[in-house]
Amino acid sequence: MFLLAYELYSHLDLPAIIWLQNYLVENLSQDQTVVVVSHDRNFLNTVSQEIIRLRDHKLDYFPGNFDEYENKMEDKAKMKDRIVAALEKKRKHVQDTINKQRSIMNKTGDDKRGAVIASRQKVKHRICQRVSLSLSSHD
Repeated sequence: MFLLAYELYSHLDLPAIIWLQNYLVENLSQDQTVVVVSHDRNFLNTVSQEIIRLRDHKLDYFPGNFDEYENKMEDKAKMKDRIVAALEKKRKHVQDTINKQRSIMNKTGDDKRGAVIASRQKVKHRICQRVSLSLSSHD
């Protein structure tokens, strides 16, 4: 059995919604699927056992109800922010090293420092790519 329930509140009164909610929770077996589209957080939390998100032509599965899904997404966003902050800190450190080596090279005329600078610039470029990838991911 497959049931698609889209914005039930447009067509059902409160007793009917409560009946449907109880029916879905108490009477559906594991081999039955209900796809629910709703803005009612309580309804979603009560009837959902898994959230399936369609984004960028890709389905992502999240076990649990809507609140658990939102908590997981919030945790992912915080982790992403921490990763980006750590990469930015590392990028700044590498840039400071580049500036210091460039200053020493200009003062002393030591051309060997150019190789160090080039190496550090490659590291900085890779860090910038990782930051860009982290920022562009939609999770």
